[in-house]
Amino acid sequence: SQIVGWPPVKSCMNSPPEEAVCSSWVEPREEESSTYVKVNMEGVAIGRKVDLNIHQGYHTLLNTLADMFGE
Repeated sequence: SQIVGWPPVKSCMNSPPEEAVCSSWVEPREEESSTYVKVNMEGVAIGRKVDLNIHQGYHTLLNTLADMFGE
């Protein structure tokens, strides 16, 4: 099953090419120690909170979610 809303749309995709500065990984600023999002699986009553900053990309996030929801 596909995770809805992932990957996030990069803001540079909406910018003109000469202004766009994108990378596959953005380091969090010092005051932002974590970026939590709530995830829900259809049919499961309880949602979970995931810190996106601890994942290096889509595959590590996917593995974490599979472990959380037992897939």
